[in-house]
Amino acid sequence: MSPVESGHRPDIQGLRAVAVGLVILSHLGLSLVPGGTVGVDVFFVISGFLITRLLFRQLAEKDGIDLSGFYLRRLSRLLPALLAMLGLTAVAAGVLLSVAEQRAMLSSAPYAATWTSNLLFAFTATDYFDELAARDLFLHTWSLGVEEQFYLFWPLLMLLALRRSNGAGALRASLERLTGLLIAGLILSLGLCLFWSGNQVEQAFYQMPARIWQFAAGGLAFALSARMSARRQAGSASAWRGPALVWAGLLLITWVALWLPDDRPYPSVWAIPPTLGAFLILIGGDSCRHPLRLPALGWIGDRSYSLYLWHWPILGLGFSFGWKGQLLPTLALLLGVVLAGMLSYRLIELPFWKGRWRASGSRRHLWIGLGVMASVAALLHLRLTSLPADDWRDLASQAWRVDAPEIYTLRCDHWYHDAVVEACELGNPQAERVVVLIGDSIGAQWYSLIPAIYGHADTRIVVHTKSSCPQVDQEFYYARIGRNYTVCTNWRDAMLDEVAALQPQLVLIGSAANYAFEPSQWIEGSARVLARLSASAGQVLVIPGTPRLDFDGPSCVRRHLQADGQIDLNACTEDGDLRQVRKITGYLEQAASRFDNVAVLDLSDIVCPSDRCGAVTADGQIVFRDSQHLADSFVRSRAGIIRQRIEALTRP
Repeated sequence: MSPVESGHRPDIQGLRAVAVGLVILSHLGLSLVPGGTVGVDVFFVISGFLITRLLFRQLAEKDGIDLSGFYLRRLSRLLPALLAMLGLTAVAAGVLLSVAEQRAMLSSAPYAATWTSNLLFAFTATDYFDELAARDLFLHTWSLGVEEQFYLFWPLLMLLALRRSNGAGALRASLERLTGLLIAGLILSLGLCLFWSGNQVEQAFYQMPARIWQFAAGGLAFALSARMSARRQAGSASAWRGPALVWAGLLLITWVALWLPDDRPYPSVWAIPPTLGAFLILIGGDSCRHPLRLPALGWIGDRSYSLYLWHWPILGLGFSFGWKGQLLPTLALLLGVVLAGMLSYRLIELPFWKGRWRASGSRRHLWIGLGVMASVAALLHLRLTSLPADDWRDLASQAWRVDAPEIYTLRCDHWYHDAVVEACELGNPQAERVVVLIGDSIGAQWYSLIPAIYGHADTRIVVHTKSSCPQVDQEFYYARIGRNYTVCTNWRDAMLDEVAALQPQLVLIGSAANYAFEPSQWIEGSARVLARLSASAGQVLVIPGTPRLDFDGPSCVRRHLQADGQIDLNACTEDGDLRQVRKITGYLEQAASRFDNVAVLDLSDIVCPSDRCGAVTADGQIVFRDSQHLADSFVRSRAGIIRQRIEALTRP
């Protein structure tokens, strides 16, 4: 095979199958492949290989690149299936989801239709309490945006750098220039990726410039495989080299997919092994027999684009009903993904790619395609802006979502932005009794107990809260910001000094139960915090993290709220999995037992009576304002029974 020939590579289709399989398995919610996101890295390398090969062949044969034809083929290959997925998902969401869910989970639709959703996700400010936004049904389209943005400039750059390519000598020279160009792009982009991974991980993940190095790796694989092909024709290639490269590549990809640590930023250096693995497979996989050439993998690889398009919205819609982590419902969703992918490939993708609706190559068709893209984006935007805003059920749902303690109106929680210690102070600043509440957002949800039990007039209430900051003296990696949460560590240390100066009569302290600490870290880290508090406070009560729902509470209640105000209470309840909560409660009890004036105030049974968790109580009281934070009205309604427990624990 000459360096500029193109041909079918069964191994590439097999590699595509591996990539899409890893991505889907990682998103199933069963923790099967924790690092399955590396499948996207593999896709980028494959795209770099195929596009560079295609463009180089055009340069060699025609001494130029048909830019309009190239862009038209990209549109006809990728756009129809994408637009069908966007439109059908929007329709399904309109039937299955509440208005609030639709607004949040479809918000990226116009951007996804124009291959710019990665820019939206990179630059949109994150709201800590906006859980629904994190469930965007088109979040996966960020990778499509990265690819299409790369396709925009790469043909132009190759055209400028490799103007003349005909003739054997010119061909070799062009291949050398291409190799130099790719190496330069790889080095510069990888440097940017590593820099952003340590400072702005969202930019490293979503931005095309930080991913160029992976496309460049694919282009380098083409350049090297072309030279290896020439050596094989000359009889100088080693027979063992191809299989060794393929198996080494598979090992690198599998290693990161199965054992990617959840306490590291990504892409960062962890993206190098899977990228290198795909590179090795591409340069060695066309010359030997190996598992990637299996027909079954080829079948999946042919449908990998449609499978990727449909997997995320189908799983997202299912998870909205609390099916995440449940084996049988998840398998049903997976079956739905496979069926949708098959139909999309057969009825939409294939006809526009190779069938009767294939574009002719004229510039007129290119403009038509761009016009369709813009029109669909406009329609999706209109769909979002026309969602009703005056339905009483939607207004009620919105009220439940903002049913939070009054401290959040005072803006003393700076989240990850800085380590400034700024207390929320309420009640009587001259009162002798000082009650302090310390916690992350789960601990802070109990604030309203203090004025309800002790009153404002004769109590000075001091609240120190930092979202996602556990009251455990232990450094940890915070995935949402992509780095160690040192702001939390610094804030907690300074905050404890301020609390000690207050000499409070009572300190309430609480954190969520889902931090990934080892048992010894929970016990010893909590004990170090409690040691500092117990030395200056009259009494310390530790409130363990409460159970959470597998679905969004207000959305579920809204979906089952009838016109007369009645609701099917069983529709928004589930058997609570309290194993994690009870395990953490045990660790906290071990830490608290070391101090005479420290006790554990376990309130889990109030949230989930008889281990049954629900979004609404039997008497119609809303319990959760999302999937994990309690509604403030619910906390206040339980102040009486909680008062009795506090009095029992603080009685001399």
